[in-house]
Amino acid sequence: MTPLSPDQHAAVDRAVHWYTARRRLYFRLEGAAGTGKTSTVRQIADKLAPGSTTYIAPTGKAAAVLRSKGCADAGTIHSAIYAPAGERTQQIRALQAALDATPLWQTTEREKLEQAIAKVRAQPIWTLREPGKAFGGRKPNLLVLDEASMVDDRIFTDLLSFGIPVLALGDPHQLPPVAGHAHWQAGDPDALLTTIHRFGDTAPLIDLATALRNNRPAPRWNGTAGQTRNTWTPADLKDYDQVIVGRNHTRWQIIEHLRDAAGREPGRPEPGDRIMVLRNDPDHNVVNGQQATVIDAFEGDDGDWALTVRTDDGTVLPWPVDGRGFHGQQGQDEAKRDRDSGLIAATFAQAITCHSAQGSQWPRVAVVDEASVFRQAAASWRYTAATRAEKTCLILDPRRMIQRSRQPVRAAA
Repeated sequence: MTPLSPDQHAAVDRAVHWYTARRRLYFRLEGAAGTGKTSTVRQIADKLAPGSTTYIAPTGKAAAVLRSKGCADAGTIHSAIYAPAGERTQQIRALQAALDATPLWQTTEREKLEQAIAKVRAQPIWTLREPGKAFGGRKPNLLVLDEASMVDDRIFTDLLSFGIPVLALGDPHQLPPVAGHAHWQAGDPDALLTTIHRFGDTAPLIDLATALRNNRPAPRWNGTAGQTRNTWTPADLKDYDQVIVGRNHTRWQIIEHLRDAAGREPGRPEPGDRIMVLRNDPDHNVVNGQQATVIDAFEGDDGDWALTVRTDDGTVLPWPVDGRGFHGQQGQDEAKRDRDSGLIAATFAQAITCHSAQGSQWPRVAVVDEASVFRQAAASWRYTAATRAEKTCLILDPRRMIQRSRQPVRAAA
């Protein structure tokens, strides 16, 4: 195990004191990319709750990143503490069936069933699990919450309601959440990691992230990380796991080029396509920003789709999807707004915005640098986009995008 730096040692000591004193139910540990937050928190967990720590994150992709770093069985906040809305729907249907089967003259019994249906309908769509069923039925002694900057006050309050100490990890240099407020993160963190660790293959990525968060120019592309001055076309980005952009116009332009280069038809999800959920949908147990890979696709007569997908945790699921989301920005917006369709609102994910990328990581990332659109938040935008990469990060100038490039840009193997 790599020795801890002085600021990491200080963070461990402060966390131990917090856990012992229990004056507050949560502890904030923050640090920029490369400061060793994950390795620090694992040592804290080994000291405070060996064998009884649960790791959670806001998104499935973020949970998968945690698992890749040795945090076994990491899952999402929603799966840990909220009951799927499908259970609520099944409960309503069962009560309604009982009501329909009850004779009209049994007025007292019918009134009880009607009141029970009304009570279930009045519950929030995201309903907290019973304490005995939360966290897989095994109450941990410590919760580690990664990507805490994405968690708003409502969800964090729900998390604390279970009475389990929460060690929240965050990065003060990332973009704030798109929606919701996180007043619980106001003020200074309980511990701040500042020492940058540059190990082996990750060193170029850390150098890039450090430059961007300090609002310095990105280092020159060296085959692993940095900015290229070459001209490029969207089709040149086919070897990257994720393309991140600032504007939706650019996003759709790249999606159309990449899908055309792969021989796929416009507006039709096909096997191999990456797709992304556009809004939280408790009825189908999916959350905004969640991605999946299409395995099979069947188009209905109404233009909607019965998809079979593989989620980031490897689960194969049927997804009934609103077909409008695959027809440009206007169709995507219409699918996202329509909450009465009974379908999952989703769209193509070959290219996504930086806000949609928060909380996730991919091995090879290409960033189309449209940070100037975000003005005062430009440095945070660049930093957040670049730190989505695990192995390779290429920064591209949108002004150098052309239809045909004589010097294609390829990801490192």
